[in-house]
Amino acid sequence: TALGRVRDEFSHFEYRDTREDLLRFLVKTCDPQRESRKLLNHAETLLFEYNDPKDYVFLRDLMTTQAQRDQLIKQVQSKCNPETVTDILSAEERWDDLLAYARRHTREHSFPRMIRRLRDHFPEACFDLYRKVVTNLLESGTGQSLYNSIASHARQMRDIPGQEEAFGQFMAEVIDTY
Repeated sequence: TALGRVRDEFSHFEYRDTREDLLRFLVKTCDPQRESRKLLNHAETLLFEYNDPKDYVFLRDLMTTQAQRDQLIKQVQSKCNPETVTDILSAEERWDDLLAYARRHTREHSFPRMIRRLRDHFPEACFDLYRKVVTNLLESGTGQSLYNSIASHARQMRDIPGQEEAFGQFMAEVIDTY
């Protein structure tokens, strides 16, 4: 009904994040020459609160030195969610940084996505990471959800290029040991 549509639109409007809209407006209207500090602050807030890789590109392009860009990459790794970090480091082709990040975040839901991005660049390292993850899961207990998680990781391991033989050996070890 028409009343239902109005109610739905109203409730959508009520919960909409007006702060994000305001920040996006301010970023578009700030004069980069006279208000560069404000512009940087607003752009940083957008990136670190809303985790949109497009905001990273905008902010990166405001940086004038490589040292500033390197510092921004460090901030992204500490302040953004793992999905955004993965997207940004991949787009920047910072494969070593992404591998180091993946090593520190093996329990994240986005870990398999990180490995998919890395496996063509570091197949052995990715396989070793998965081996550790699967071994830790196997040693942590039993249960259907645990086995489902192990199976999911094993499927990802199987798809790492050039690791077919190592995968077969690891699966044989898993069957023998567990």
